[in-house]
Amino acid sequence: MNRRQYLASATGITIASLSGCLQILASGEISPSREPESVPSSLDCDDNNFDRLSNRGTGEVGDAGSFSLRVNDTSFRYGDTVEITLRNTSFTSEYTATRDHYNILVHTDAGWEEARGVIEGNMDYIDVERRHRPGTVYEWTFELTDSGLVGDNDVLTVCPSLPSGRYRFVYFGTTEPIAVEFDLYRDDQDI
Repeated sequence: MNRRQYLASATGITIASLSGCLQILASGEISPSREPESVPSSLDCDDNNFDRLSNRGTGEVGDAGSFSLRVNDTSFRYGDTVEITLRNTSFTSEYTATRDHYNILVHTDAGWEEARGVIEGNMDYIDVERRHRPGTVYEWTFELTDSGLVGDNDVLTVCPSLPSGRYRFVYFGTTEPIAVEFDLYRDDQDI
C-alpha cells in the first residue's frame, strides 16, 4: 500500500469512528459550585388575585438530549443582567417549541416555585414546533428586577419581590426540560 492510500484509509476510519461522538461544544455556566447561602421561605403574595404560573418541571441542568443551556455567570446582584442561551449541540436539525416556554423558579423552603404569575388574564403558550439547525437556538436577556423578569409582557407580574437565593431558568419547549441555575443577591448581602 502506498503512503497516500494508507493516509486516506486511516483518515476515513478515524472520521467514521468519531462521527457518532462529535458534538458542538457549548460555552458558559450551568450552576453555582456551592450550595445556596440563603433559602427563602415559601413565596406568598399579598394580592389575593395573584395566580402563580405553574411549574412545568425543574429540568436537567446543563444538557438534555441534543440541547445545552448556558448562563453568562452564576452570581448576580439585584438589577444585574443575566443572559441565557439555548443551543442545538447536535449535527442535525432539531425541534423545540417557541421561546416563551420557560419558567423562572426560586428555590424556597417549599421547593422550586415560579417567581412570576398573573393578576388579570391568562398566560397562554403557543404550541408551535420550530426547527433549528445546529448552533444557537434562542437567547434570553433579563434584568434581574421584578419588572425585568416580565419584560414587555403586560399580563405577567412578580409577587412577592425577588428574594435573595438560588434561581433556576427552565426551558420546557424541548422533549426533555433543560435548566441553568444562578444566585441572586440583594444589596444587603455579600457575593
